Amino acid sequence: MGFWIKDSNLGLYADTLDTQGEEFIFFHESLCVLSALDYLDGELGMPRRTTVFSDNSNTVDIFNTLAASPRINPILMAASDIALESCSDFKVLFVPGIQNQIADALSRFDFDRATSLSPGIKFHRFTPPRIALGEKV
Repeated sequence: MGFWIKDSNLGLYADTLDTQGEEFIFFHESLCVLSALDYLDGELGMPRRTTVFSDNSNTVDIFNTLAASPRINPILMAASDIALESCSDFKVLFVPGIQNQIADALSRFDFDRATSLSPGIKFHRFTPPRIALGEKV
């Protein structure tokens, strides 16, 4: 997983988790959005308004509708809790994969490519927030 904070040219990356059969990419894309919000809130102070870009349309859809499967709902609930507790607002917008190359490079631990795309980028490992996954229905 990986996300990039453009304003501070900060690239964050983490290993993927065992999802116990959950759709691999969708789960991790959703968890990465939550991780970005959690990082902003905990490390940088959650801005009043935040925009997160994702190249996964399912992830964009669940954050915009606040509707997901029972196993993904805890991710939405945790993101909503961050927004409510910090009195902030966030939106998740779709960006084509070709425009999401830095995050893609970070998720693949391809630091040379990330550096070539954003010279001076600083890299940090992050730990995704712990959430209790809902039961599979």
